[in-house]
Amino acid sequence: MKKLTLLLFALLFAGSTFAQDIAAGFRVGSGIHAVGVYNYKQDATIEARFGASWNNDEFIIHYGNVNAYEVSRIMLDFSLLHTWRLLNMDWTPSLGKWFVDGGAGVNVGGRANYAYAGVMGMARIGLSFFELPLTVTFDWSPSFGPNFWYNDFGTKAGFNGMGIANLGVSCIYRF
Repeated sequence: MKKLTLLLFALLFAGSTFAQDIAAGFRVGSGIHAVGVYNYKQDATIEARFGASWNNDEFIIHYGNVNAYEVSRIMLDFSLLHTWRLLNMDWTPSLGKWFVDGGAGVNVGGRANYAYAGVMGMARIGLSFFELPLTVTFDWSPSFGPNFWYNDFGTKAGFNGMGIANLGVSCIYRF
């Protein structure tokens, strides 16, 4: 128990040492995601998203009841992105700093009898407030790649093009 307590204090201290480079929040759009951001350079970040998504509903369109929306249609979704700051703008100098980011990464997910994996892009515009440690963004994060349906009757592979309409709004707290 003492070793575990010591380990927790060490992790807490290590995490607080780099706290200015870490941000966390949520994203709502074609899914609901928890978002973690690590700023390792002034203009470059690693962003991870984990949550539930319903923008990739091609399985239901081909094989399910399109008129009913069921909880089983919601998929677990994980994305890992590398982003770059492309442009800083001084539109509201008293409120905060506006910016434009771009990025690329991977996206995987699925649910019972369905899985997908692919590449993901990202384009966003956002505002980092001066007085509050908050950043609010609007982004487009298209994803596409192979998908797989499987059940008792066999397996079918296809191309996942449904992730193209992945729009969202994020609210990120900067530690």
